[in-house]
Amino acid sequence: MMTLEWNRAIRNAGEIENLNAKIAPMLDRLETQLSQTTWLCGNRYSLADTVWTTVLNRLDELKFNYLWVDQARPALNSYLNHLRFRPSFKAAIQRDKMPLPMLLAGLRRVFLGI
Repeated sequence: MMTLEWNRAIRNAGEIENLNAKIAPMLDRLETQLSQTTWLCGNRYSLADTVWTTVLNRLDELKFNYLWVDQARPALNSYLNHLRFRPSFKAAIQRDKMPLPMLLAGLRRVFLGI
């Protein structure tokens, strides 16, 4: 799927439903884990948290945050807010100027498997 196709897909309600159906189970697993621990692998920030920092931030930027705000997934919402207060977030994410095509290609791989 090329960038143009991805752009069309995220504007199509049916495609958004398909994306949500793929994203929701992953977010449910995150919610379950984060309801039990501070970080994904326990009480320490780990590589898993680094990966999900990027993914969740990008989903938020693409306006998919409705999947966890408004008490839909409170532990996940709290986790993302906690991530954003880390100095590493400010250093890495806020200065990130990743080109949109590269960003979309990564999200395609993560959520669509292509």
